[in-house]
Amino acid sequence: MSFEVFEHTADLGYRVRGATLEELFLSGAEALYDGAFHGAADRIGRRKEALSSSNIQTLTLEAKDLEELFRDWLGELLFFLEAREQMIGEAVFETLSETKLLCLFSSKAPPKNAERTEIKAVTYHELSAACSPEGWEARVLFDV
Repeated sequence: MSFEVFEHTADLGYRVRGATLEELFLSGAEALYDGAFHGAADRIGRRKEALSSSNIQTLTLEAKDLEELFRDWLGELLFFLEAREQMIGEAVFETLSETKLLCLFSSKAPPKNAERTEIKAVTYHELSAACSPEGWEARVLFDV
């Protein structure tokens, strides 16, 4: 699982990778937090079993294709960060396909005293997401 920044004139761009679709989506979330907090955010805890927190929330999304689902996922996480000042702490995907997801997650506060960049939106510009021989890959731009 990984992500890397790529140069773009006005936006913040990330290439995101994962061995599985779940890893791709969680790496995308970590890229969003990396952009917002300049690398100061902790990694998301990945769980295969029940979450350890009592503060469990649910996110359900449906989309026409993988690219739209990936963008909508990141858009919801951005809203959660901006409106509630919360990030994903641990996550479990109950359902995840190229058009649907159901994620249970615990939340945590953003890092204290970290330099912050305001991300205005997750864009459709140059958005891509697909499976390759090496695993799942996506490209996303954040409007800053």
